[in-house]
Amino acid sequence: MKSENKIKLTDTAIQFIEELKNDNNIDSSFYFRINCIGDIGAPFTYSFGFDKKEKENDSIIEFAGIKVILDKNSFENLCGSEIDYSQPDGSFKISNPNEGYKCNGTCGNH
Repeated sequence: MKSENKIKLTDTAIQFIEELKNDNNIDSSFYFRINCIGDIGAPFTYSFGFDKKEKENDSIIEFAGIKVILDKNSFENLCGSEIDYSQPDGSFKISNPNEGYKCNGTCGNH
């Protein structure tokens, strides 16, 4: 399911994902999957990777040619977030407003 951008991926994060794809010979048919596990209001656990299959209830968001795919819970948990990549740390940095308060019900409307 195509979704409007309620999640932001910074230019640095997009560039890093593109480098990962190129360095590992990953073709454009793959999605970049982001998983966000946990309950709104609590700390989340994140995972990142490439996935070739879209599953039922997945949302797809495109950023400068990078197709990001999220399951329904991850999309809701990441609603309003900004995902950046920190080169000195070698890791993604997520600024997520949903860690610490309850969603008002608008996050899942897509």
